[in-house]
Amino acid sequence: MHCITSKEEALKFVNQFQSFIFDCDGVIWTGNHLIPKVQLLIPFLRNLGKQIFFLTNNSSNSRFDYSKKFEELGIETKEIEILSSSFGTALFIEQNLQLLNFKKNKHSVYIIGGKGIELELAKIGIHSISFDEDNTNKRSNFNQKQFVNEMLELKQSQSQSQ
Repeated sequence: MHCITSKEEALKFVNQFQSFIFDCDGVIWTGNHLIPKVQLLIPFLRNLGKQIFFLTNNSSNSRFDYSKKFEELGIETKEIEILSSSFGTALFIEQNLQLLNFKKNKHSVYIIGGKGIELELAKIGIHSISFDEDNTNKRSNFNQKQFVNEMLELKQSQSQSQ
């Protein structure tokens, strides 16, 4: 890959593209700290008329929650610019309701994952309950991994009894 050595080369490179997608974790921020100079790069690209999108595979937050984090870190963004795994899940379900045999306001989903999935599903009218909110799982030291293992053990015992 060619190394950019001047402002002119940088501008020529940037102008080849209409949109930029940035991963959040490790590219925009680490934990709750911005990567150096990101707060300068994003407005620079916007001033050139570029579309900006932010991508995360972390399902613990909704796009609304991420927009608040961006705001706290001093980066202006819109919820529509944030592409998260929780949003992608809700979008996929919404676009494939019939195929998946989902019925809005009648279908209930049990979530073993981040809170963001629950929030994004609620936006499209799908009722859900998360593992963390389910009172049947309020045993001490019982976590999502143990839940999955117990479900697999149940499946295996059912297979063996048939």
